[in-house]
Amino acid sequence: MDEPPETEPPAEDSRTGRRLGTALCLITLILYWPVSGYEFIHFDDPIFVIQNEHVNQGFTADGIIWAFTRGEIDYWRPLTWLSHMADVHFFGLKPGPHHVTSVIIHALNALLLFVFFSIALRNRPAAFFIAALFAWHPLHVESVAWIAERKDVLSGLFWHGCFVLYARYARSGARKYYWWALAVFGLGLMAKPMIVTLPCQLLLLDIWPFRRGQNGIAGVRRLIGEKAPFLALAIVASVFAYYAQRSVGEMAAGSVPALSTRLGNAVLAYGSYLRHTVLPVDLGVFYPFPESLPAAALGFSLLALAGLTCLAISRRGRNPEMLCGWLFFLGTIVPVVGLLKVGGQASADRYTYIATTGLFWIAAMFLFPRGDRREIRGAPGIIAGITL
Repeated sequence: MDEPPETEPPAEDSRTGRRLGTALCLITLILYWPVSGYEFIHFDDPIFVIQNEHVNQGFTADGIIWAFTRGEIDYWRPLTWLSHMADVHFFGLKPGPHHVTSVIIHALNALLLFVFFSIALRNRPAAFFIAALFAWHPLHVESVAWIAERKDVLSGLFWHGCFVLYARYARSGARKYYWWALAVFGLGLMAKPMIVTLPCQLLLLDIWPFRRGQNGIAGVRRLIGEKAPFLALAIVASVFAYYAQRSVGEMAAGSVPALSTRLGNAVLAYGSYLRHTVLPVDLGVFYPFPESLPAAALGFSLLALAGLTCLAISRRGRNPEMLCGWLFFLGTIVPVVGLLKVGGQASADRYTYIATTGLFWIAAMFLFPRGDRREIRGAPGIIAGITL
């Protein structure tokens, strides 16, 4: 059965939520405040901001037209360019305010994540735990403290905003939230097209925690059809991103490794992301694509992925959040895991900015197992099919 319409939370519960949300944002701002004294770095910052004649003049008619019509640097992402132009317009090329803008957006992302999981899980401690891990995890420093990676935090803002709106729709059934969620997703694609997997993640949310996929095949078809507008936007953005990459030569035939090498690197990348999530040490700004695949590391990563997938499927009844969170993690990284090679890196910390949320919510539901944990019957095949 689908979830009943949501009711207004008690006033005391709302006050608690506001206090927790305020604390989350303040702590995040304090932890990241040192970046306000950092400089630009000579790795992408020059080409994206300092030496980019379309950006370093602030808002100009030519610059705005360029942002919406060209993608020769990497891919089409006009809202990210406009955010850089806004920083230059108001603050010039002083790096401190540019850093602070990214930190503020990151804090808002954490707040939106807290609001989403408060609605979705109806479990305030778990929601705060997930949002805090997202906000303070060392793996996300690259996305926040690197000015050129504004696209990560900005696309994350629209991703999390879309999730909040979709949660309102799923809980209340009010169609206005559905259309607002679609519009926000479209804006997110204009910040960074990596979020093209969001329609699949919405289907995961339908199954858990919203349990909207309990009405048989007809119900599943309805949910898939409901995501058609989201999927259409994602396909258009994917095509734009693919041809933009070709235009800058990053996908020239001679620079793309064999499929077997890319598959092996994808397995290694997933293993690396898991290891760095649990033990965030030896992080780097660039992980080069390996000349050869280390057999031991490849085998260990493959066994870990297979073992965790089997474990998540086997516990789908008792712990549905494990399967959904695990598939969320796997599916969100698919566009950048290396199957379609983008750039010279084998992996990147910034690619985990949204994806690790799936792992965080698995941990949260084990630490704070309060709330409704009804079984999701027959979900694994449906989830795997619509996500991957």
